[in-house]
Amino acid sequence: MTKLSRVALCVAIVAISSVTVRSVRLQADAVSVRSVHLQADHQIGPDAHPEIGFQTQPPEQPSLFDAALYGRTDDARKLITGGADVNATDDSGATALILAAGQGHATVVRALVDAGANINAKDRQGLTALMAAASANRIDVLGLLTARGAEVNATDLEATTALIAAAFGGNHDVVGMLLASGADAAMKNKDGRTALMAAALGGDAATVQVLLAAGAAPDLEDAAGTTPLGYAAAKGHVEVMELLEKSGAKKAIERALVLAAGSCAANAVKNLLAHGANANANEKGGFPLISAGSMGCVDAIDVLLGAGARINATNEEGTTALMAAAVNGHAEAAEALLVRGADLELRDQSQRNAWSYAAMGNHVDVVEVLRKYRDKK
Repeated sequence: MTKLSRVALCVAIVAISSVTVRSVRLQADAVSVRSVHLQADHQIGPDAHPEIGFQTQPPEQPSLFDAALYGRTDDARKLITGGADVNATDDSGATALILAAGQGHATVVRALVDAGANINAKDRQGLTALMAAASANRIDVLGLLTARGAEVNATDLEATTALIAAAFGGNHDVVGMLLASGADAAMKNKDGRTALMAAALGGDAATVQVLLAAGAAPDLEDAAGTTPLGYAAAKGHVEVMELLEKSGAKKAIERALVLAAGSCAANAVKNLLAHGANANANEKGGFPLISAGSMGCVDAIDVLLGAGARINATNEEGTTALMAAAVNGHAEAAEALLVRGADLELRDQSQRNAWSYAAMGNHVDVVEVLRKYRDKK
């Protein structure tokens, strides 16, 4: 078989760990939803990116893998009749069934399963044919596989399920079919993330509704203490936030506020404040205003200050929102804070102030802003 270039397609599910005190940056703990690690040639198609080595035409004498990838049913049947091993694997450990499922070639999938292909075989990352179909929204193939006994709660090496993969992609019809086939919405991957968290991050309201209707818990936390509300807030998906809130989501609301503030999601900040979040909450070392300052989120800064956030509040190491803006070179955010009364002379526990951080980072525009407000005094 001609070797195909494989590009790992990883879906980043962002969870904020904490505001690191020195850098005052929100650290994103990027997680790969390994069941969505479908090789790009499988999910997107062989003609999509010839520049990185995909075949643009099937070979004249295809192998069973080629027939599966390109949907050449007649070739697949001939090869099977000729004794081709339907459970052979390629360099990634994928079987022909996994390739055909990811591409949505239902007739090839049926021929392979009829010939004894292992329906629950996994590649080296733990991907099954069902996961491949779910990730790529191949609903016809999914129905065929579930009807023939595919394990709907199988997990890959990261403990990710087909349901989690489909939920992130916003494939609400696939999610509904998986749930109807016995998929467990409470299952978590290695980082404690559920299908509802994946859907909340992806932002598809219909998928979130399907999961909530099936009983998915809106207040479960991942390993870092983030709930589905926090995932939606971090991306500014207000419609999803409202669905979760109507379903009773209220846990870790201040953590969600820190995430929204540090993601410049001003509308999400407004939503959380309206639902009772404390603008001055110290969530694991991170104040919402400091988070907004560190990322230069001017609109979020204005919303938080309007809600009573203390402009000179400090975290455990004495960092203020102005220092956070200065160390990261956000001149517009620094000015927004100074206009509202931020103290540019305050020092943290290392005896550095906003001036120090702006100078150390060679943020000349921030220094100029600070000088302008100093001279006004």
